[in-house]
Amino acid sequence: NRNPSVAVYYTNRALCYVKLQQYDKALADCKHALELDSQSVKAHFFLGQCQLELENYEEAIGNLQR
Repeated sequence: NRNPSVAVYYTNRALCYVKLQQYDKALADCKHALELDSQSVKAHFFLGQCQLELENYEEAIGNLQR
C-alpha cells in the first residue's frame, strides 16, 4: 500500500535523484518530505547536499546544521 503522505518515500526518491545528479528534482522531493515531516533528518541532509551542488552555500549550511 503506497501512501503519498509518507515523507520517507520522498527522501528515498530524493537520494536517487542526488545519485543521478538531478538536483532540482531532489530539492523538490526534499521540500515535499519536509512539508510532511519537518523533523526529517534525511530530508534536511539531502536538501543541504543539493544546495551545495547548486552552489547555494548559505542555504546549504542552514539545512545541514538542523
